[in-house]
Amino acid sequence: MDAADPAPPDAWWLRQLWAEFSAGERIRFQYFWGHRDTGRTDASCLSQWFPAPFSLDGQVYATAEHWMMAEKARLFDDE
Repeated sequence: MDAADPAPPDAWWLRQLWAEFSAGERIRFQYFWGHRDTGRTDASCLSQWFPAPFSLDGQVYATAEHWMMAEKARLFDDE
């Protein structure tokens, strides 16, 4: 990866995005911070705060954000 080609070899989508950006095209983004359950599948389910409980090694996490915070605490030996 370099300044002329910022994409890894298998990332055709990144090359396409870079070409569009370099050509001055307006890039549309998919925002997904709305983490309220709307009762349908939409972009809100992509938020790490979306209420989707799961368990890992016997520990239940309410959201992906809870897991991430717990892992960060473990990484830095923060009991």
